[in-house]
Amino acid sequence: MKKNITSVLTLGLCVFMLWVVIFHFQKKPINSSNRLTIPQFEIKEERFSKETTQKGRAEYFFKMLRDPSIDQIPRDIYSKERQFVESL
Repeated sequence: MKKNITSVLTLGLCVFMLWVVIFHFQKKPINSSNRLTIPQFEIKEERFSKETTQKGRAEYFFKMLRDPSIDQIPRDIYSKERQFVESL
């Protein structure tokens, strides 16, 4: 009786392994519906003139240092920065 159970389990395991090999590892055809799409990026090399980079830098620092309520850079910004750094 014990030998029959072992034989049935061995046969079942062999059938399962054969099923895994046949159905799981078979190559599936690639069609357009399940194909992974990779976005293509265009790389544009732009040369900036000295004038545009200086203008952009000035605009960046203006936005960083300005007081939003008056939309201007305060006259004493340097001393405020120094006080802040010294308080750290």
